[in-house]
Amino acid sequence: MCIAYGVVVTLCLQCFAMFIKGFRAGRATSLWDRLLIIYVFLMFVVSTIYTGTSIQLIGLCFVGNPNQGGPPPTETAIILNSASDSSLAVSAFLSDALLVSTFISNIL
Repeated sequence: MCIAYGVVVTLCLQCFAMFIKGFRAGRATSLWDRLLIIYVFLMFVVSTIYTGTSIQLIGLCFVGNPNQGGPPPTETAIILNSASDSSLAVSAFLSDALLVSTFISNIL
């Protein structure tokens, strides 16, 4: 797939582990910690939607219709393609926004 799904899963698991570790240690979680958890979880959900719709589209287009050799012009393929493309755009935006915010916070 076009996005590094393993990186998103690892980032999500590390953020949850740090959040739980701080919560168990009795340290009050700040608003920034909570927002980061929500942000990373949203990235994880959008990446999962992209991966699932892409796999389903490939299965529908090439496995479901082996004689055509290409995507069928059905409503299901159009809906899956739209969902896949839009979730990829949102995922790319969220990933870039996280990088830019980290870069700006390190400068300031």
